[in-house]
Amino acid sequence: GDRIGIIGPNGAGKTTLVRLLLGEIEPDAGSVRQSKTLEVTYQDQTRDTLNPKDTVWEALAPAGGDSIMVQGNQRHVAAYAKDFLFKPEQLRQPVGALSGGERNRLALAIGLAKSSNLMVMDEPTNDLDMQTLELLEDMLLSYDGTLILVSHDRAFLDATVTSCLCPVGDGKWVVTAGGWTDAQDQLKHFRQQDETTQKSEKAKTETARPKPQKKLSYKDEHRQKEINALIPKLQAEIKTLEAKMGDPELYTRDPDAFAKASARIGAARDELDMIEMEWLEIEEKRESLSGA
Repeated sequence: GDRIGIIGPNGAGKTTLVRLLLGEIEPDAGSVRQSKTLEVTYQDQTRDTLNPKDTVWEALAPAGGDSIMVQGNQRHVAAYAKDFLFKPEQLRQPVGALSGGERNRLALAIGLAKSSNLMVMDEPTNDLDMQTLELLEDMLLSYDGTLILVSHDRAFLDATVTSCLCPVGDGKWVVTAGGWTDAQDQLKHFRQQDETTQKSEKAKTETARPKPQKKLSYKDEHRQKEINALIPKLQAEIKTLEAKMGDPELYTRDPDAFAKASARIGAARDELDMIEMEWLEIEEKRESLSGA
């Protein structure tokens, strides 16, 4: 029943930690012990489990038929898809023609349907609109098992988790009570204590300290400007490709064009996600420096 948020900047090891816990990779030292009764639903941020050639109906019910099991209960495919804002006419549409938000919504529907006692979600809010975010929050709040959530979405973390696991450097992690906002308040206290200890240790061996950096480096400022210019270009490209793939006859009429558009739209979405995370990391660095 715990609801744990794993937070921290890109590169801190959040996804690596999750993969270690799930046994996908082996630890360099130590061991991971899992319960024999563990039933895991894991949704990573790549959404690689979706086949672009499947229809929405086939993705939800790969075994065929009109119904699926949702957390142990039988539901009609169309009714369950409606819960995730899919219209009846979209059920026969190929997955590759869906927008980024729709693909994420479909991946959520598939993941949330599986029977489990541990749900692990890595950046589930990417590309979701407000209506879908509210839907996801409601479903997670009614989930009976344990939730481990990796996310940069501060409001979403505040609404869904009851504790956070936070990296503080040198391979150390601390647990804080509450959501993202509560974690920041507790981390300030932890960092102040840590800084006091470090200053005391350095004072024994150093007679002078370099002045702390008060603003972003020129490199970070320049990179953020580049990202600001690149984001609208990628968004426009993705919108154009989505409109092209929205043509239900494209796959039949020109399979090669569909395949090329599907591959490019996937790459463009990945690139957009990556630079948006990079922008957020630079902005978090700016906030950290301004409060130093």
